[in-house]
Amino acid sequence: GITFDTGGVNLKTQGGIEEMKYDMCGGANVIGTFVAAVKAKLPLNLVVVVPAVENA
Repeated sequence: GITFDTGGVNLKTQGGIEEMKYDMCGGANVIGTFVAAVKAKLPLNLVVVVPAVENA
């Protein structure tokens, strides 16, 4: 999902930094589930909306 890049400025507490790796888990799970359903050719009509960008 979308996360905010502060450009090196630390806006999180120590506890927040330790869990930072989970910031994009929700979006990744939705995309992964969608891809799995497509590959399995499940007879579902899914609408998936995930705000995602390339981190360049």
